[in-house]
Amino acid sequence: MKKRTLFTVILAALLLAVGIASTVAWLVASSNTLENTFTVGKVEITLTETTGGEYMLSPGVSLKKDPTVTVKAGSDACWVFVKIVGTSDLSDLCSYEI
Repeated sequence: MKKRTLFTVILAALLLAVGIASTVAWLVASSNTLENTFTVGKVEITLTETTGGEYMLSPGVSLKKDPTVTVKAGSDACWVFVKIVGTSDLSDLCSYEI
């Protein structure tokens, strides 16, 4: 009976030691430094605002503008986002939320 208890204690201590050693090894291996590098690509865009067709902004409110954002040929692949900034002229025509 004493041999069985001694064997169980030694086995538990060995499992604990292996668990601690593997955790320390994982933490040491994952602490490598990483250097981020940012590069700037070549993206050229143009904004053309012409008075074109009549666009219905909301019921009863229309605007005669045709804004066009164009990515010029030879530019890198990119995503283009357009932000509409409210002015006193726009708030007279409609209400909006961002």
